[in-house]
Amino acid sequence: SAGLQLLALQNGHGIVTLAAIALLICALRMLIDLWLLRRLHCIFLVGAKIGFHKSIWRRVRRFAWWASIDDFVVEGTAQLDRVFIALFLPLGLLAPYAICKSVGSIVALVIEPMTETFYPMAAQLHAQGKRNALRHMLVAGSKTSAAIATPLAIFLLFFGDDAVAVWVPELREEAPHRLVAVIAINLWVSVFLWTSTTTLMAMNKMRAVALLTVLEVAVALGFIALFVGHFGLL
Repeated sequence: SAGLQLLALQNGHGIVTLAAIALLICALRMLIDLWLLRRLHCIFLVGAKIGFHKSIWRRVRRFAWWASIDDFVVEGTAQLDRVFIALFLPLGLLAPYAICKSVGSIVALVIEPMTETFYPMAAQLHAQGKRNALRHMLVAGSKTSAAIATPLAIFLLFFGDDAVAVWVPELREEAPHRLVAVIAINLWVSVFLWTSTTTLMAMNKMRAVALLTVLEVAVALGFIALFVGHFGLL
């Protein structure tokens, strides 16, 4: 995907071509996934009649309902910060913000794969009723995630602006000072939430997760509306 997009840009194509490439890669990935499923589990996708029983639906209905609400809120509000920039600030700040956010997101990126492994572990411990082991996994997982993310957060706190300036020199004048540091701190705090959220999901506490997500988004939007006039992009 990156290679095709770079080739397209070098040959003068625009954003429509980039979107078309992303769509093509997504479709190709889906076809590969289906092929792998058929190879690994030959019962799938070969006309086998596999019914979805009401008893199964009753077991997963509550989790699926609240998980859908949580996904809708998370995905639906993922770009709201950019919408607020367009509403309250010059559009020219969208690019500096996106680049600084991509650099700061390294803090979360390095621990996300590890955090995802906590879900099946926590679900198994919860199903077996091992509450002490589950509590230990929550504490140890939170500490491990923070230990991995902290060095990167400290580096971006002191050298984030310089790192962005090396990558895109023009942003030294356009991006607000310490923007990368603020984003890095924000994501470092989020690191503490991920393990606990994953554990709640594994314990079938999806309603609590969804309601907390709604509350988080509401508080964030309130702070943005309240402070954007004073602090700007920061």
